[in-house]
Amino acid sequence: MDKDTLVFDSVLQTFIPLNRLTPEAQRALLEHTEIIPYEPGCPVFREGDRDNHACYLLEGDLDLCCDGQVVSRLRGGTPEAAHALAQLQPRQLTAIPKTAVRILRLERQHLASALDLDEARQTGDNSVQVNDITCEIAMDWMTRMLQSGVFSRLPVANLQRIFAQFESIGVAAGDLVVSQGHPGDYYYVVQEGRFEVLRHLSGSHQSVRLATLKPGEPFGEEALISGGLRNASVKALTGGKLMRLGKPDFIELIKKPIVPTITLDAARDWVSSGAIWLDARYPDEYAAGAVPGSMNVPLHVVRSYAASLDRDKRYLIYCDTGIESSIVTFSLAELGFEAAYLEGGLKRYPLDRIRSILSKDTGLKIADAAASRDTAAAIGVSAGLDLAEDAEVQASLLRAKLSQAQLELQDALRLKQEAEAAREAAERETEERLKAERSWRLLGEAARANALVAEAQTTRQEIEEAKGKAESEAQSIRREAEEHARRLKAEIQVRVRVKKQELASAAAANNEELARIQRLQEEAEVHIRPERQRLAGEAAEVEARVQEARRYREEVETALSTAEQGNQGILQTARERVAAEIERANTLLANAETMKREVEAAKGVAEAEAQRVRLQEEERINVLKREVEERLRDRFRRGPRYVRQDIQVTLAPSVSRRVIPFAATVARRKSKDWTRSMRPNPRSWRVSTNSKRKSR
Repeated sequence: MDKDTLVFDSVLQTFIPLNRLTPEAQRALLEHTEIIPYEPGCPVFREGDRDNHACYLLEGDLDLCCDGQVVSRLRGGTPEAAHALAQLQPRQLTAIPKTAVRILRLERQHLASALDLDEARQTGDNSVQVNDITCEIAMDWMTRMLQSGVFSRLPVANLQRIFAQFESIGVAAGDLVVSQGHPGDYYYVVQEGRFEVLRHLSGSHQSVRLATLKPGEPFGEEALISGGLRNASVKALTGGKLMRLGKPDFIELIKKPIVPTITLDAARDWVSSGAIWLDARYPDEYAAGAVPGSMNVPLHVVRSYAASLDRDKRYLIYCDTGIESSIVTFSLAELGFEAAYLEGGLKRYPLDRIRSILSKDTGLKIADAAASRDTAAAIGVSAGLDLAEDAEVQASLLRAKLSQAQLELQDALRLKQEAEAAREAAERETEERLKAERSWRLLGEAARANALVAEAQTTRQEIEEAKGKAESEAQSIRREAEEHARRLKAEIQVRVRVKKQELASAAAANNEELARIQRLQEEAEVHIRPERQRLAGEAAEVEARVQEARRYREEVETALSTAEQGNQGILQTARERVAAEIERANTLLANAETMKREVEAAKGVAEAEAQRVRLQEEERINVLKREVEERLRDRFRRGPRYVRQDIQVTLAPSVSRRVIPFAATVARRKSKDWTRSMRPNPRSWRVSTNSKRKSR
């Protein structure tokens, strides 16, 4: 594999913590590195794999996935690719290349050795401790938190979501963050400052300090896990900051992965592989009945008792309901133990059922222990009977036993002190070893978490800026809308005024037009009134002439009657004259038809001139016209004197203004002709008279 020194010198300066090494240490590390190409879709490592490699992305695009979902996407040469890929073991993510990539891979132990040697070389101390390196690597609240037993066991995807959901709040000295007896709503991690945990004693006004919290230490989990009330209060000793996580997010992202439940069948498998039962109930409840082989570790002493537990063992915790056991499980997980609690507790699985199931595998051991206890009890009883035979012997034996007990007590105290000293030394050694292991394991993750926090803060700032911009735009839009509404209102008011003026002008014009029409009607009435009077005079004259014609007609009828009484010749002559008169009457009828046409023509002219006035009378005139025609036919059969009367009565005054004079003239002319024709000839009258006389 080609390892060009110049290429590595430039590449190593971009990776953390490789860029902290001196050039000599970097060149020494080159002997233990390799560059491996991967094709798209070929996994670099998978979720759950265990290896001892630190992998860095040199070039190309790569996705980090969890449960088939993309958690983050990295590109070689960018600041996001400066850390080793998914450092926790076993691997919490799967690395899948999206394009052709190249991976720089080296052994973790070689990297740790290089860092140790380089640190020793720089400080001149050959006995470099890993804990010293940890102290140099930003032991802030985030690093302390990630080094805890809970967060070091969480998947990377959960850590990313936790940091995204974290909410930072500021507190002042003396502020009460959590109140005893209140329901739990948030999980807290100290970011800055110091806080004290207080418990109020029932029946008094005093509070006892249980602990002091520093940056990186969490609190408030018990009420969230159990669903009960806060069992203590937390008060700020100094001003500071807290990161808090809501209850739903805490349950989903922390409790479920860290506090697993287990069924009785699965617990049986754990016990067969060496797991130990822990009873989280009170001692009196434990004495009343417990799972065979279990240890009593009540909730309030679990942290102090945890130092005596074997970290290589797995633990099964139970209680009556599962609430206390879930809290104990979380506390042990915080301390780095692998534990699970019995789901539903003894209410779901009674002791008899647990004993019957466990006795199938461990019954022999339980029986042997019971037998040994019975044997010891029997020996004690028999010895007591023998000693009772002699009081002095019994007293001396008791004094000897007392002296021996005192010696044994002193030896026990000494052994206890030695054991405690050894335990403390072992705890310190174990703690230092665990801190070293966690520091190296969480080194990259802490930096990644810092980057995530910075990204979350940047995102929050962007959201705030976007919110401010949106609010500014909303205000601008609101102002524009208000200005537009004002303009529309002013425009509408102007239009309303203009419309009112137009309506007022139209109303004035209509009033003027109405006044003009009324004036024209009055003028027409003035002109029509003399014409009506003149027509009335002419009608009277026509009537007089009709009366005269009627008188002449009566004379004719009288003459005809006299003639009929005469001889036959005179009668024949009279008949011929009557026939002639009938013929003349037919002629007069034809003349009357002609006169009707002339009257209709005159009426059309009159209607054209009086069109505006006649609109309302038009339908009535059409009806009256038909009546006039019928009456004319009837009147002309009887005589022309009825024509003028019908025209004058039937036609409207506006029409008769021109029609009546013309009709009156025609009627006078026809009347004169008819009268003249009907007047008897004196000569023929005399001839007829003479002939009558001669016949006599």
